[in-house]
Amino acid sequence: MLESDENDWTGDLSRALSEFDDPSNLVTGNPTTTVTNVAQTVWEKWRHELSTLGGTNPLLHFPSTIAIELSTGHPGGLARFFAGTPTLLRNLVRDDVALHRARESASRINDKA
Repeated sequence: MLESDENDWTGDLSRALSEFDDPSNLVTGNPTTTVTNVAQTVWEKWRHELSTLGGTNPLLHFPSTIAIELSTGHPGGLARFFAGTPTLLRNLVRDDVALHRARESASRINDKA
């Protein structure tokens, strides 16, 4: 806890603040009263409704067979890509056969998203 010497406060501030954040540390003055969050059940209901509303998230549940192979990507295109600059697929993959496969995969990814 915090200790006071006149106006100079010392002690573990994070521990003292965490005691205020934890509802189990709240006291009502009545030892038989249990402190709870009355909104918790509503929050859980909303979370469940929202999770079923949109269905399966395609970004989390994406087939692992659809991918763009960048391990043999062109160094110049990869540098732009990793820097966050918009990069054309043909700048990342220069080989014609690999570019064709990458375009097919990109099309499937675009259709899925």
